[in-house]
Amino acid sequence: MANFVNNNLRIAVKVPAPRPEAAHEWGDYYFALTLKSRFEAEGHSVRIDLLLDWDTKRGLGDDVVLVLRGLSAYQPKPGQLNVMWHISHPDLVRSEEMNLYDCILVAAESEAERLKRALKRPVYSMLQCVDEQVFYPDQDPSVPAWPVLLVGNSRKQRREIVFDAIAAGIPLSVYGTLWEGLIPAEYIKGSHIPQAELRKYYSNAAVVLNDHRPDMARRGFISNRIFDAGACGACVVSDQVTGLKEIFGDAVMTYQDARDLSIKVNQLLSDENLRRRQGQKLSALVNRGHTFSQRAA
Repeated sequence: MANFVNNNLRIAVKVPAPRPEAAHEWGDYYFALTLKSRFEAEGHSVRIDLLLDWDTKRGLGDDVVLVLRGLSAYQPKPGQLNVMWHISHPDLVRSEEMNLYDCILVAAESEAERLKRALKRPVYSMLQCVDEQVFYPDQDPSVPAWPVLLVGNSRKQRREIVFDAIAAGIPLSVYGTLWEGLIPAEYIKGSHIPQAELRKYYSNAAVVLNDHRPDMARRGFISNRIFDAGACGACVVSDQVTGLKEIFGDAVMTYQDARDLSIKVNQLLSDENLRRRQGQKLSALVNRGHTFSQRAA
């Protein structure tokens, strides 16, 4: 096991993205890139392993293996500090798997409290966060200023907030893959926004919509989109998720159904001062306690 007093650890970050050519479509990959930069700034050596490389020999000799647990499970190896950061897909992860790790970080406060009682290993709450060097207010006039924006892939599933917005007649603009055939073409504005450009879209939009997978909402895993858009000063409306109010108070508006979404979005669209206040509150909360620099430390 490594001597953790020194400041030059060899850290492997395991990302569940399956193929290099598709890595840019995975939020987990950008998550890992940012962690890498922050750890390297502290003097550590960091390597990112995509799914195909999780169990190759190049991983031997690592001091720390940090697994970003989403879709895929990793088999921890002896002789290294094995850390799971459980950031998504909570219904896929079992206690037996978690007990193989030396430490478990959970991106949901209520779930972390439950697991502390259920597991034999140390468990800590560690929410998702924002890359404060990439996401900040940046109102670029060359980027469209959409009234209502959602950035996310369809996953070939029915994302309720999108269908609720369309049913409510909200002027929605969607960026993401595999939406063709699911929603009318006029709502689809593009398949991908480069990570370096995304803050401009969030900064320019009047309202940014956010949603969660049902299992993540039920178990309190707050979407990273709230942190990213919030850091840009965006006004965010989200579906409901356990623990959101405890962390962000009223800085994130939530809705119950299509009618409620229509009322709240139209209220925001008609009141620029309200949008500005909401964005400023959320930005302050995110930057005060939820940046990658703070998480890496």
